[in-house]
Amino acid sequence: MKRHEIFPVPIWEFIYTEAEAFREKIVPFFKEIEKNNPNKEVPYTKEGYTSYGAINNILDYNECAEMKNFVMGNIVYAAKDLGLEGYCNIVGSWFNNNRKYSSHESHNHLPNIISGIYYVQAEENDAKITFHDQNKISNWPFRAPSRVSNLTEPRQSFTPKTGRLCLFPSYIEHSVEQHLSDNERISISFNASVG
Repeated sequence: MKRHEIFPVPIWEFIYTEAEAFREKIVPFFKEIEKNNPNKEVPYTKEGYTSYGAINNILDYNECAEMKNFVMGNIVYAAKDLGLEGYCNIVGSWFNNNRKYSSHESHNHLPNIISGIYYVQAEENDAKITFHDQNKISNWPFRAPSRVSNLTEPRQSFTPKTGRLCLFPSYIEHSVEQHLSDNERISISFNASVG
C-alpha cells in the first residue's frame, strides 16, 4: 500500500525574540497613525482599525526596520522551501487593531505569492486566524469522522501570541474570528512577490 498526500498547504511559524521591545516601541506609533488617519474609506469592522489603504507599506517606516528584516529573512526561507526562485519583495504591509467584537471575513491575498501576519500584541485567548481548505468546497466528509485529523477538517485555526509570525501561500482563504477579549489584538499583515 502506498499513501500520497497531495496538494498540501504549508503554514510556517516563527518567533521573534525581540517581540516585547518591539511592542513597547511600535504600539504608541501605530496609535498615532490611527489617530491621524481614521481611514474610513476602507471598510474593516466597526470596532477595529486597519491602516490598509491609508498606509501603503508600514514596514518601510524606520520604526519597523528590524521587523522588516525579520519578515524578509523568513519570506526568503519560505520561498526556498517551496522551491521558488527569484527575488523576494514585500509589495504591501499594514497594521490591524482588532478590538472587542471585531472580526474579518474570509478572504485571500491573490495575486501575491506569500502573505503573512505578525502579532505585535496578542494573547492566546484572542481571536484566532482560521485557514479554510479550498479542496473541500462541500462539507465533505458528510458526517463527522471518528478521528479528526488535518486530512478531514475543512479548516484549521492558529492561536495568536505576541512575537509569533505566520507565513502562508497567498491563495489560501483565511478569516479572523470575532475578538471577544477586552485587550487590543494588534498585528502587521503583509504580502510578498517572488520572481
